[in-house]
Amino acid sequence: MSWSHSLWAAALAGFATVATAQVQVEANRAAGAMPASAPASAPASMPVTVYSQGPMRVEIAALLEQRFRYLDQSMQQTRPPELRFQVRVAGENVTKVARYGQLILDEVVDDTGLPLVDATKLTEAQRTQTRLSSMPPERLAEQGLLLVGEAKAAARAAKTLKTMRGSVKIVYADGFEEVTILNPLQYVGQGIEDSRLKAMGIEISIAKTDQFEPAYEPKKGLALKIKTGDDRIRSIEFFDAWMKNIRARPQPVLSKDETEFAQYRLLGGELDDKSQMVIKVFKNVREDVVKFDFKDVELP
Repeated sequence: MSWSHSLWAAALAGFATVATAQVQVEANRAAGAMPASAPASAPASMPVTVYSQGPMRVEIAALLEQRFRYLDQSMQQTRPPELRFQVRVAGENVTKVARYGQLILDEVVDDTGLPLVDATKLTEAQRTQTRLSSMPPERLAEQGLLLVGEAKAAARAAKTLKTMRGSVKIVYADGFEEVTILNPLQYVGQGIEDSRLKAMGIEISIAKTDQFEPAYEPKKGLALKIKTGDDRIRSIEFFDAWMKNIRARPQPVLSKDETEFAQYRLLGGELDDKSQMVIKVFKNVREDVVKFDFKDVELP
C-alpha cells in the first residue's frame, strides 16, 4: 500500500471510530443513561490586571535589542545596533491623563559601565512639550499609558542595565467643557474675544487672509494661532447653522513672515455668519512629572 493510501486508510478508520462512538452516545441518550446535554464547564477565570490603582509610577513593559550586520560589501552600515524600551505609566490618576510628554531617559548604563544615552542632547522642547492623549479612560485603566524610547545597544558582554533613570511629563484633567464662539468669521485678522477663554488663560487669533501667499479663504477653513493655553485645548470643531458638524482637518502652515498657524481645512462645507466654532477645554488641569529609577534590569 502506498504512503498516500495509508493516510487515507487511517483517516477513514478514524472517521469510522468517531461515527461508531457517536451512534453509541445517541443510543445511551435514548435509553436515558445520560442527560440530553451535559452542562458546560465554566471557563477558568483569568486574572485581570488594573493599571489605575496605586501611586503614579512608570513600569518597564518590554525590552527589544536589535543588531545589524550588512554582509553585502556594497551596502553601507547605516543603522547602528539599538535597544528599544516600552514602558507603562500606571496609577490612580492614569484615567485622567489628558496630555503626555515623551519618555525622557536621563541615564542608561549597562553592567560593563557603558553609557547608552546622552541626555545633554535633549532639547528643551523635547523635555517640556506634550501631545494630546487619544486614549479613553477605560482603555487607560486596562493597559495604562504605553510609551516607547530607544538607546544604543548594550555591550555584548552585558547582562543587565545597571541603571535606567528618567521621567515622563503628564498633564491631568477632570474631563472637559465646551466654549462656543458664534460666527467665528467676524474675528478674521484679530483675536477671538470671549470672557470664558480669557479666564482660562487661552488666547486664540485668526490670521488675516493676506498673511499667506496666495491669500486663503476663511470660509473654507480658518487659520488659527493659539498664543497661550494650547495644552488646555482638547479639540476645535465647526458647526453650521443647524448644528451639523462640519468636518475639519487641521494642518500646520506657515505665513509669509514664517509664523506657524494651524489651518482647519473644512471637508464638505463652508462657514458663514451663522456658523459656530466649539472649543473643548480641559477642566482642572494640573501637571506632574513621573520619575523612575530602575536598577539591574535584565537584558534580552
